[in-house]
Amino acid sequence: MRDAHVDVIEHVIEKRSEENRLQYAPKGFLAKKKARKKLTSHINSHWKSGLYKRVYQELPHFKSIRIPTSDQLKRIYESTNKLNPKDFLNCSSCGYRNCEEMAIALHNGLTKPENCRHYVEHIAERETQAVIQAKDDLYQENETHSAYLNYLSGKLSDLSKQSDEIKSSIDESIQITNVAQEVL
Repeated sequence: MRDAHVDVIEHVIEKRSEENRLQYAPKGFLAKKKARKKLTSHINSHWKSGLYKRVYQELPHFKSIRIPTSDQLKRIYESTNKLNPKDFLNCSSCGYRNCEEMAIALHNGLTKPENCRHYVEHIAERETQAVIQAKDDLYQENETHSAYLNYLSGKLSDLSKQSDEIKSSIDESIQITNVAQEVL
């Protein structure tokens, strides 16, 4: 069935759907009326007055738009990482016609910096660089630890050889002492 044409699959699904509809359809003269009454009763048991009522408020502080001063605009641009003329894309991806309109909307609290494509790209680039730097730092630290472990491994090997030599010397000393005691 997986390799069947889409029309064949849709036909099988439609046929199964129709069979289920017939199987579970209300039966009898009063069945539809009874089903509707049961559905209405169920809806009414969960219904609350004013459930879908919506109230809209007039927000007078949004009626007038405050135009920021040039210093305020400069601070807004700096906060959205627009420091060079090439940073002013005027791409409209924020929903405003240009970067200045976006800055005015920010000044009036109508939007947030995350709606600016340039701002988001800058943040993403900064975070990517931080991750890359952290990865490089971890790699360097791993190399340092690996070199230190190799150094320690060499020292342990040297200590093991020296320990074996000392053990050998002690064994020889014990043998010499045993031979000397037998002679005396």
